[in-house]
Amino acid sequence: MIIVFWIVLAGIVTAIGVVIVSIIKTMTKPRWGIVATDTLAKSEVMIEARGKTYRGFMYSSNDFLESPPMPGMIVLPPRGKKYPSFEHWATMLSVQGFVTLAVEFRDAKSTPQEFIESICSALPAFKDALVKNERVDSSKIGILGFGESVLPGLYTGSDDESIKAICCAGMPRIDMARVANAKGKVFLAHCKDDEVAPLEDFAYNKEMLGTSSSENLLLDLGGHDFISQEAVIAGFFSIPINRMLKPAYKQFTPEGVIIP
Repeated sequence: MIIVFWIVLAGIVTAIGVVIVSIIKTMTKPRWGIVATDTLAKSEVMIEARGKTYRGFMYSSNDFLESPPMPGMIVLPPRGKKYPSFEHWATMLSVQGFVTLAVEFRDAKSTPQEFIESICSALPAFKDALVKNERVDSSKIGILGFGESVLPGLYTGSDDESIKAICCAGMPRIDMARVANAKGKVFLAHCKDDEVAPLEDFAYNKEMLGTSSSENLLLDLGGHDFISQEAVIAGFFSIPINRMLKPAYKQFTPEGVIIP
């Protein structure tokens, strides 16, 4: 009986160890990775800006090769999120026809303000890298950003007439002096349990920017990373992006193919 007891105990301990190891692996494994599609075209680009080199990834869909130039999108992932953790966001936009540039931010040492100012200085170079693509309509650009990374997009895009839509997810409190001309092209998504940008920041930003109820999405859960809310966020932002950037999709009709 004693031998059986120890065998059973060893089995229980082993099972517990396996469960713990599995949980640890799950917590450390990236939530998202490379998106496999038959139509996605992707290339890596190195962007020089203000003495720094940024690693970017250009996404487009082969479904739109015969379309006229399409609007472009710039994705500003959270600082510290390395490729391909943000690829699902870029893919979501590119399969809708938008040529999309996602830029990786590895800077972990600078203060939030130093980081914001450095990206503000670099954004013109990001935009130049995007519009060099012959499939991009340079007069129709949108921005999708997360956390503190979206603030440079908002501040820079406020006075840029070619930037038609700025989608801000989990954005901290803004500096109103830098967004005077942003009203009307800003869309906000936030989670009530955001531990980095509290709900008070969302309420302040919403009031200062004068966004309407249709331009805001507030979720109960998801945290700062929108865990399990990615599809909801993607669907919400896709609507104003298409409305503001007005892509010219090919349409198949009984009379033939047309491009509105």
